[in-house]
Amino acid sequence: DYVLAEEYYNKSLSTLKRFHGPSSDHRDIANCLHALGNFYSSIKLYNDAHKHLTGALDMYQRIYGTTSHILPANVLNNIGYNYFFQTNYLSAIDNFNKALDLFRKVLGDDCPFHMRTTLQNSGLNFFNIKKIPASGRILSTSTSPM
Repeated sequence: DYVLAEEYYNKSLSTLKRFHGPSSDHRDIANCLHALGNFYSSIKLYNDAHKHLTGALDMYQRIYGTTSHILPANVLNNIGYNYFFQTNYLSAIDNFNKALDLFRKVLGDDCPFHMRTTLQNSGLNFFNIKKIPASGRILSTSTSPM
């Protein structure tokens, strides 16, 4: 039941803000914003998804900085998905590339799961905007051993 799920997510967010302080930057609040953004994306409420995902990204970046933690990269990847579902492929590619850069900074090139997933996301977007040679290069990179 989506209505009930949304109610529980919002109650959780309100409780966390009350507990940590309404203007507090806390990982629990950012995690809840991230989850709520993914929930909204899954039910095609893309504007609500974007608002919560960017809120999570901003908070993670205030907590961890812009180059030192995997959580902002995960959110960037999900923002990319949100754009992809709206067929805004250029914005999706931009966010997938930002996620990929951050995954590389935090984890190095030896992170096959995150790297492959993000490369595949970028490749599929290039394919969708009819840049077939770029999609082929990216998709072949994503399937090669890392």
